[in-house]
Amino acid sequence: MPGTTYNLTEPTRWRCLNRADSAPVEYCGRLLGGCLDTLLHAAGTTYGDVPRFVAKAPAGGVALYLENCGLSPTKLVRALHRLRWSG
Repeated sequence: MPGTTYNLTEPTRWRCLNRADSAPVEYCGRLLGGCLDTLLHAAGTTYGDVPRFVAKAPAGGVALYLENCGLSPTKLVRALHRLRWSG
């Protein structure tokens, strides 16, 4: 909707959706990822060469995250397959 802005007054929390327990989860390393709608177009190119980026990352590893805003469930699955096929 035009003119809509973020309401940053509401509390938020991150949840791990594929875990049965509620134990805290900790990650370390570089955070790599973003909007799947955008990253999809860089996959398999010099700008989206995730394996090369991970290999060059400092000790501590890489935590990969993807978020989806506008892809339908079917397009989301296709996008994830495309990422896998692109390396």
